[in-house]
Amino acid sequence: MTYAILDYGVNEMTMKEDLSTEADRMIETVTQLMSGQMERMLISISQGEFGVLKFLADCGKGVTSNEICRALCIGPGGVSNLLKALEKKGMIVKVHDLADRRANRVSITEQGRKKLDERYELVKGSLRVTLEGIGLRESAAINDMLIRLLSVSRARIKQS
Repeated sequence: MTYAILDYGVNEMTMKEDLSTEADRMIETVTQLMSGQMERMLISISQGEFGVLKFLADCGKGVTSNEICRALCIGPGGVSNLLKALEKKGMIVKVHDLADRRANRVSITEQGRKKLDERYELVKGSLRVTLEGIGLRESAAINDMLIRLLSVSRARIKQS
């Protein structure tokens, strides 16, 4: 399937329709990219669990589930389910927050860090091979656009 880059200089209604089409294309593309190859590499942990483990590892200290919600743009119910699954697998530990007894602090365990490191290297290696097919310049451009998209999405979430 070949797509042309859309010219948004026409009018606002056409632009909204074109953006809707682009949103559909993006969902389709990201779903195809993420569902098969990456999911197979993450066997024993889901993509969501991988994201939580990566966030916890990057933080280096215990965080609340609300902090995970905000950072990963996932609702409280989704985070709760992810944390239950990770805790059951022994990849995270919850400790009561001393400052706020109603809250728990979540930290990655050594087992969770090991699984994350193992899976991260598999995903990174596969992605690197894939990106070799389009080259460094286009890879950087795609990453820059994804970072911009994430920034806009997070700003929108903060406003609502």
